[in-house]
Amino acid sequence: MKDSEKKEMNLDGIPDPRTFPLNVKKLTLTTGYLDWKDMKTIGLLPNLEVLKVRYNCFSGPVWETCEEGFCNLKFLELCDLDIQQWVSSDSDHFPNLQFLMVIKCRLLHGIPLSFGYSLTLQKISVNHSSNWAEESAKEIQQLQLEMVARDQLEILIADNVDYNG
Repeated sequence: MKDSEKKEMNLDGIPDPRTFPLNVKKLTLTTGYLDWKDMKTIGLLPNLEVLKVRYNCFSGPVWETCEEGFCNLKFLELCDLDIQQWVSSDSDHFPNLQFLMVIKCRLLHGIPLSFGYSLTLQKISVNHSSNWAEESAKEIQQLQLEMVARDQLEILIADNVDYNG
């Protein structure tokens, strides 16, 4: 893979979308404490397939995804974030997502149930996160069975803690 297709960034602010090479396919974002609304810029990268968001790169209680983003994303990792609520009212927000990984998101109140209507999602992994995240992953799997007649969604759960307080 060419260097321009894979980037790892520590951010002090979101650069102008025109400064990203358009051919970036893999992006790892670490440390920055940016507002979740800035994620919209990342979602506009047209060829992005793998996104890893780690170590409070984005900070704050709510991430509300927008419709026009992440059109080619296949893999999303959220790791060690203080996010509490992830709002995604439409399964079209991640139309090609295949694998969702949630690690050390201990405050997350759940994964958006709109993923239950995804025809591409194959696997959700929830590790060292809240029981809310675990429960919502299981609900998404049930929705897949009931609403879109898909039984291929694999749920991996490991070492979650009862943070539901």
